[in-house]
Amino acid sequence: MLVASSEFSLGHSLLSVKDIIKTVEDNDLSSVIVADTMNVSSMIPLSEKLGGKLITGVRLTLVEEA
Repeated sequence: MLVASSEFSLGHSLLSVKDIIKTVEDNDLSSVIVADTMNVSSMIPLSEKLGGKLITGVRLTLVEEA
């Protein structure tokens, strides 16, 4: 299993979707968890290539208004 954030987590990761897919395929990993910050844009290209191996999440920043 691989746990990663993609390039869509602006300011948090430089790992491209292509690199994530290559790592999963080259290492015959059973699944990958991608949790980007405030963004789910990596979900579509990753699910197209990895199908059932993908578990998606998102890190949200909650701000309480005064």
